Parts: sequence; structure tokens; C-alpha cells
Amino acid sequence: WYTFAPPIRSFIENNNLKNKNIRLFSTNRGANGKTFDDLKDILGDSKILDFKEFFIPKKCQWEQVDSEVRKWIKL
Repeated sequence: WYTFAPPIRSFIENNNLKNKNIRLFSTNRGANGKTFDDLKDILGDSKILDFKEFFIPKKCQWEQVDSEVRKWIKL
């Protein structure tokens, strides 16, 4: 709860991401919690370019979510 899933930790620990440019994102239907802070802690020397939280309410307009994701990807 309120952080990233364990497979993400495994990926980071098993791959050399040192000095890599990284863009973080998360999806949730409630609270993002400490997701980005926790990720920053374990990424160490990686260069975090930005981060984006995609809050997706239970009743949402999927076209709006799709548009928001596409805009963020094109940065």
C-alpha cells in the first residue's frame, strides 16, 4: 500500500540503472502515498527527469486518461 509493487524493486535491483535517465509514473485509484519518494531512494544515482501520477477514479472518462498519458509520453 502507498508505494510501488515488489516486482519493481526486483527489476531495479537486477538491472544497472546508474546514470540512466528515468521518468517515473504511477497509477492509482486513491492515494499515491510515498511511491515516488521510495523509488527515488532505491534509484540512487539514476537521473530522474520527472514523475507523473495518474489518478484514475472508478468512474472516469477513459478518453481523458488516454489523452493525459499521450501528452506526458511526448514530453
